[in-house]
Amino acid sequence: MAKDSNQTKSDIENGSDIIEHTVDAELLEHWDSLPDEGKKAIFAIAKSWAGPLPPPEDFRKYEEALPGAADRILSLAESQQQIQNEELLQVSDLIKRRINRSFWIGLGLVVVAGIAAWNGFTGIAITLGLGGPVSTLIRTLIERLFSKE
Repeated sequence: MAKDSNQTKSDIENGSDIIEHTVDAELLEHWDSLPDEGKKAIFAIAKSWAGPLPPPEDFRKYEEALPGAADRILSLAESQQQIQNEELLQVSDLIKRRINRSFWIGLGLVVVAGIAAWNGFTGIAITLGLGGPVSTLIRTLIERLFSKE
């Protein structure tokens, strides 16, 4: 039973616990000599599921055990998704406001520095002109050094 190295084997077992996936050619060569329980154990390890909802077969079992459970599970997943979307929008709005505020403060400092330089206050002009960019640079460095990501 030698086959290609990455052959799909979906008809190995017809149980609901087995899913389609890729198997190694060496395993396929010895497949017929394995006991049925060994075959099930090999493929049960490969099964996984990710997402907010249970796998379809488990979802069906919930509904059979408790009518209406599937609808409740769907409602829970939908409400969780709505909460996550709202949180993302709030964070996005906060970031936009911080960027706008930083821009206007920096622009204001540059305008005031220009006025001070025009009137002969070069020390104040240099301090204000460099104050915005330097403080932004320091804040950015601190955020990057202490960020949790």
